[in-house]
Amino acid sequence: MKKGFSLIELLVVVAIIGVLAGAGIVGYQGYLNGVRADTAVNAARQIARNAEQTDIAVSAGLTGAADECSEDGGTNDIAACWGELASGLNNPYDDTAITNADFSAQATLDCATATTLFVVIPPTAPGCGATQAAMVTAFTSATDGSQWPDCSGTHELAVCDIDEDEQRGDSLNVNLDN
Repeated sequence: MKKGFSLIELLVVVAIIGVLAGAGIVGYQGYLNGVRADTAVNAARQIARNAEQTDIAVSAGLTGAADECSEDGGTNDIAACWGELASGLNNPYDDTAITNADFSAQATLDCATATTLFVVIPPTAPGCGATQAAMVTAFTSATDGSQWPDCSGTHELAVCDIDEDEQRGDSLNVNLDN
C-alpha cells in the first residue's frame, strides 16, 4: 500500500491554487481601484465644503481665509485657490499632496481630454463681467477681476480618472454666491 500523493496529484493541486490566486489578484486590483475612486470623490466633497466656507468668510471680511482665495488685486490665480482649499488632502492615485496642479477648468466636462484629477466648471454667467470661457482661460493666470472671489455663481467640481478617461462619481455643485 502506497502512502502520500503522486506527482500528478500535487501538480493538479498547485494548478488549482494558481488559478484561484490569479482570480483573487484581479478582484483585489478592482477593489483597490474602487477605493481610490471613492477616496477621490470624498476629497472633492471636502474641497467643495471648504470652497463654500471660504466664500462666506471672504464675503464677510473674516480673517482666516487662505490668501490664495482672497481678493488682492490680481496676484493669485483660481487654480492656486482650489489647491489651497485641498490643503492636507492626498491624491489617492499617486499618494502625493493635492496641489493647484491637480485642478483644471473646462467649460463642459470631458474627462477624455482632462489632464488633472479635479475639473472645475465655472458658471455660464460668473457674475463678475467675465464669460465662462474667460474664466476657463484665466484659471491658471492671475487676471484681476476674474479671480475666484470676484466671480459668483454655482461652479461644478468633477473628479476624472485620467487613466480611464472617465468621471468618478457625480459632479458636485459648489455655491459661491456670497
